Amino acid sequence: MRSILVVGLVAILAAVAQIGCAAAPAEATAATQAGPVVRLASVAEFDALLARTEGDLVLYFTATWCGPCKKMAPQLAAFATANRDVVVAAVDVDALADIAQRYRIQSMPTLVHVRKGVEAKRGVGYRATAAITAWVRGN
Repeated sequence: MRSILVVGLVAILAAVAQIGCAAAPAEATAATQAGPVVRLASVAEFDALLARTEGDLVLYFTATWCGPCKKMAPQLAAFATANRDVVVAAVDVDALADIAQRYRIQSMPTLVHVRKGVEAKRGVGYRATAAITAWVRGN
């Protein structure tokens, strides 16, 4: 009986590890380009990106421990690859809590569509590539 319980506990722990319950990483020091998505590392980088982006900007508020965020990341990357006229930037809510507070982020993933420096709309929850495209393009 004990061996069954131990095997069950090991299986549960393995499942939890796969879901991604790892601690948030230390704050990054520089923005990185993760394929077509810019990963912001500081408030100063965020403010500079916001100031220099004249067209559409999609802010992707995410967290390393967020399961739906992990599922949506490749969908967003596919959107960014197909829509090079739109700047897509990932904001880790743990590393950049000041930005998350500025935008009053309460759930992840959250997408915020910014036009000419002003929030145009926001959406909360997982979206596939086609849904992201329709949401940004207004279809």
